[in-house]
Formats: sequence, structure tokens, C-alpha cells
Amino acid sequence: MSSGMSDAAKNIGTKSEEFVLGDWVYELCSTINLVELTASGRTGQPLRTINRLYLPDGRCTDSHKHPGIFKATTEVRQALVTLYGESAVPQLPLRGSELTKKLIDQQSLQIVRVSDESDADARNKNRDPSYWVAHGIDEESGRFLVNHDFDERWSFAVPYDIHGSEIIDLTSPAASTHKYGPDLKVGDVLRCTNPDNWFQGGARYIVAETNESLAMIDKDGDAWNYKEMRGRYFIFDYGDELAAFEKD
Repeated sequence: MSSGMSDAAKNIGTKSEEFVLGDWVYELCSTINLVELTASGRTGQPLRTINRLYLPDGRCTDSHKHPGIFKATTEVRQALVTLYGESAVPQLPLRGSELTKKLIDQQSLQIVRVSDESDADARNKNRDPSYWVAHGIDEESGRFLVNHDFDERWSFAVPYDIHGSEIIDLTSPAASTHKYGPDLKVGDVLRCTNPDNWFQGGARYIVAETNESLAMIDKDGDAWNYKEMRGRYFIFDYGDELAAFEKD
């Protein structure tokens, strides 16, 4: 690390931070890089970038006084821009919770994994349930509103598609605004209005996609294909059987 970059590490702050697998960071080398931390396979230095190995506190080794990486946040980027200029500092990627905000603006509901600690914690920590549905942002706290029935609030919400893969940008297939029917698309959440042996009345189900068709998956794992709109109801069929759903 150059002496100039060492000075930058001092100026950005001395607050101790813990880094985990999957964090996006600014790495201070001869240039400033925006990189994702991956596993190194080493016990002592468990994190790595394409350039270096790191300790969980962001230092390369115990002999280093200052970290070589910083969490990729708006505040850190602005500090680096102040020191080195706009052109020297890569733009932040629109990912994680920030991307979820954009997706909620576009489509009202978004499948997410949640945390009150960080995006990385949301990705890595197992909760019950693992996936939630975010439907808005609390105006006072700025936290995500999750699950209509209880309106839980979480600080971080990372977007996922119906297959359990993280949505990483607005061009991801699951982030597409392509619609098969009136205001209906993959990832929408609908409420069942006619209880039967396959769907629970009043329960909410996520619109899936099978063989280029929208579908609802029943409790036996069978796919009911989207058929048509009838008034405000979305009709799905499985052979001769019909199931009706509506938006909240």
C-alpha cells in the first residue's frame, strides 16, 4: 500500500469494523478498487480479493496498523472522493438494500432476506422463514416494511428471485417489468380467494414462472398455469380445476 493510501486509511476513520464473506469494499492499493470479498481458504486470513488476503478487521496482517479495505458505503466513497477526486473512486453498485428500494418503487412487492445488522448478515444468516416479502419503506425510520399481516420493520433487505438467487441489478430477469397479464409478473404476491384442497384461503402465494408461463405452486408442488383475468381476479388452472387469486 502506498504511503498516500495509508494516510487515507487514517483519514477515513479508525472505527473497528468486522468484514465478512460477500461484503463489497473499497480496496486501497495503488488505485482504489471496488471489489467483493471472497473466501481465501486460510484460517488466519479468511478473506481475499483478487489482490490480497485480509483479516476479518480489514488489515492484511497483524503487523499492519491500518485496514486496507473499507465498507463500500456512500459515506466512505465521499471521503475518498474528497481526498482523490471523483474520477479516482468507482461508483457504488446498486445492490442489496439499495437495489430493493428501487425494486419496491417499480413493483410494490419484493422477495427479500432481512437483517438489522447488514446486507451481508441478511445473505448469510438463516432465519425462519428464510424469505420475506417487503412492501414499502417506513417514512420515519427508513426501515423496510415486511409482511402485510404484521408490518415488521427491518433495516436491511436483500432482494431475491423466486429461485432463491440474489437479484444483483435492475437488468436481472427477476427484476424485469415484462408482464404476462394486466399488472401481473413473476414475483408478485397474490392472495387466494377460493380455498380448496390445494391452496389455503386468504394465504398469500408468490407468482412463479414455468416453461415461459406464469404459475402458482400448490401445496403438493404442482404448477397451476395462469389462464386469464376475471374482473379483479387472476385465474390459474390445473387441468379442469381453477383457482382464483387477487392483489391486496
